[in-house]
Amino acid sequence: MNTRWYLVSLLSVMACAGKPPKDVELQINDYPTGWPPLNEKSFSDDECPKLDGTYQSGGESNSNLSDRFSKPIFERNYFGLDKLANRDNYFTIRADFEDRRLHFEFFSSENILLAAGYFKQYDYCESGWFVNESSTDGGSGDNPTKSTFEKSQYGRGSDGSFLSRTYYQVESSKFFIGRESNIYVIWDRFEPLEELIP
Repeated sequence: MNTRWYLVSLLSVMACAGKPPKDVELQINDYPTGWPPLNEKSFSDDECPKLDGTYQSGGESNSNLSDRFSKPIFERNYFGLDKLANRDNYFTIRADFEDRRLHFEFFSSENILLAAGYFKQYDYCESGWFVNESSTDGGSGDNPTKSTFEKSQYGRGSDGSFLSRTYYQVESSKFFIGRESNIYVIWDRFEPLEELIP
């Protein structure tokens, strides 16, 4: 399970078991106000975005939790690289469509390579987003039917920024009754720094 389930915008609803219907998810208008608009380009249903580029490590988020989450540093929040994390660093993205991977390299503000060989796997492309989905079923004790569903999306904003959206749903019931579904959504944004491409 991705550790980014700290997500903030909590909605509590009653729901059936399993993966949330696509049309229900799309009804959640959760894009942060005050950010540059989403990419207005028209994408086909299975079209991938063009993310190859360079971005500032220090970003912003719609989280209202601690600074670690509300002021994300990409290499720390997405890869756990706390020791080299710095808001002045930058990172590059290169998409590998054959292996369905996004490759990342991390640099200091002095253009020194700090780390390489990191990647995020994606399952498919959807309307200008790279998408990865995961789910688990199980549970124990008072929640024998607990299940989770996570959908991570990576795209590009109208200003060229790297956008990350994570939708996380946890469903549970006690002894198969009173099923409850909790939905969390988080957005992160990292500004482009094309002039720093090594």
